[in-house]
Amino acid sequence: MLRFLALLLCLSPSALWAQAQPSGPDAPPATILVLDGSGSMWGQIDGVAKIEIARNVMADLVTSLPANQALGLMSYGHRRKGDCSDIELILPPGTDRAAILSSVNAITPKGKTPLSDAVIAAAEALRYTEETASVILVSDGIETCDRDPCAVGRALEAAGVGFTAHVIGFDVASDPAAQAQLRCLAEETGGLYRDAGNAAELGQALEEVVVVAEPPKAVEARLSFRAIEGSNGPVIREGIAWTVTTEAGGTLLSGYPTPEPTLTLTETTGKATVIRMADEAVAEASFAVPFAGGPQTVTLVLPEFLPPASVSGPQTAPAGSRIMVDWTGPNAPQDKVMIVAVGETSDPHTDQAFTAKGSPVELRIATTPGQYELRYVMNARGKILARQPITVTAVEAALNAPDTAPAGSDLEVGWTGPNADRDYIALVPAGEDYRARVVYAYTGNGNPARFRAPPKPGAYELVYVLNDNGARELARRPITLVNVGATLSAPATAAAGEKIQVGFTATGDNLDRIILVPADTPNAKEEDTAYPRTGSPVDLTMPLTPGAYEIRYMLGGLNGEVIAKAPITVTLPTASLVAPTAPVAAGSRFEIAFSGPAFANDRIAIVPAGAEAKAEVENTRANRSNPAKLTAPKTPGNYEVVYALGGKYGPVLARVLLTVE
Repeated sequence: MLRFLALLLCLSPSALWAQAQPSGPDAPPATILVLDGSGSMWGQIDGVAKIEIARNVMADLVTSLPANQALGLMSYGHRRKGDCSDIELILPPGTDRAAILSSVNAITPKGKTPLSDAVIAAAEALRYTEETASVILVSDGIETCDRDPCAVGRALEAAGVGFTAHVIGFDVASDPAAQAQLRCLAEETGGLYRDAGNAAELGQALEEVVVVAEPPKAVEARLSFRAIEGSNGPVIREGIAWTVTTEAGGTLLSGYPTPEPTLTLTETTGKATVIRMADEAVAEASFAVPFAGGPQTVTLVLPEFLPPASVSGPQTAPAGSRIMVDWTGPNAPQDKVMIVAVGETSDPHTDQAFTAKGSPVELRIATTPGQYELRYVMNARGKILARQPITVTAVEAALNAPDTAPAGSDLEVGWTGPNADRDYIALVPAGEDYRARVVYAYTGNGNPARFRAPPKPGAYELVYVLNDNGARELARRPITLVNVGATLSAPATAAAGEKIQVGFTATGDNLDRIILVPADTPNAKEEDTAYPRTGSPVDLTMPLTPGAYEIRYMLGGLNGEVIAKAPITVTLPTASLVAPTAPVAAGSRFEIAFSGPAFANDRIAIVPAGAEAKAEVENTRANRSNPAKLTAPKTPGNYEVVYALGGKYGPVLARVLLTVE
């Protein structure tokens, strides 16, 4: 059985040092065996007293222990009956095997079972609050001295550095309460619990103890050291030096220039320091090598490296102006100098210039007054290397223009203002902002600004817009566009295809138009157009389709305002043809008399019988002569002579039969 105790001792991860130190640096740690000496140990298993079984097993244990294994012995209830204080440390941990056997053989069971206080006494003998402590308890019964083994186990675990109690319940299978107490004591301290019920089970336990475990040794650990630039940044692989010290070995590295040094160490603690030569930034980190060893990486975080840089510009600048900014810095690819509102990481109205253009660079000032910064930005990382405050001051503007002007007329607007690049004067509907501009002119094109007013009359406003780096209105004033008026005079009716003259009165403008459109169609494509700039009257040609039409005066062009209208009805004219009285010879010339309007594009044509005018095989214009002269087709047959208004695609006003032989 005690070989089984030896197994517990050797498997324990937290064996104790007792007051008597084991001999040799590699000796197993000391422990104390607490052996039950209460009167119940005279009970028998298979006819042999339990105390005798314990003595015999102890003899086997002593011969199997390593020579340098220190073992102590404690017992309880072995000197007096009924005395809960009968607890004795018989032998402190040591290697005198004869003394252990003699002491075990001298134990004579008599009294009670103060197992909890005995475990406490053993723990105190091993200085459990200062050192790792381990106790092995062998008991054949329940606690009989008003102690709670579970509570004792919890208290020892809480107060100890690393206290563990391994417990063997000897012949307690028939006593569940005793089993529960003993198991609880072991489990509360993280120890091992085993039952041993008879000689056969003890023999089996002895079979389990084959090899006595060697004391654990510290395992070597391979430590790698690295430095990174900023939290979660890249590993720094050049320009750094290391110093590494440990509690066990002192200074191991000093000013070591390798970027990622490695060391092989056993259990110890230490500190690593790294310095970056470029800016003398320093980082430190403590580390600990555990007893179990294993590879690990010690990472030190250096602040991000920011090369020196500067920006120098004026302290103040007017809104919308341009300034020159001197700079110094790394001039890396995509580095830039920029102006941004204070407190902003980005600004939709910022301006920037790449340092590759040289120093100084030109920047456009924002249009909104306030506090800004000139910045040198290392663009590869978006890091700001240098700043200079700059105050953007307000600018003013004024507009000079008439209160009213004719719609569609040329406007001249005088102005005063910053005249920044791309500033403009705009005309907007009253109450709208500058984005609703109808027309505009850049101030850079001269003073006064000139543009054509829209043809639609109404209330408008003139706006001065500061537009160099973010648009902003500086001034506005109202202006009313008035209808200039116009009149039209034209016949009430006209023949389809006829060219008529239309008289008019109006101020006239290069973009104005007089158009002919179907009546009551506000956005119709015009049938014909004339330009008033040529003077009154103007000519319009009537469409070939009869119907109701309207002549309109358009102020400012096709998309302008209609300022005058005149209705006109288009009718189809009549025509007649006098055919030859006899067939005509194929290919011969012949004449045919006709009556009709003889407009410029009207045609007298020969077509196959029943065909439309566009199928003509011969034609002549009606306004050339009357009678019209035609050449007969070379192929004999029945044909027709037709009068086509406005050309071969126009309506046919008359047709007669023609026979060709």
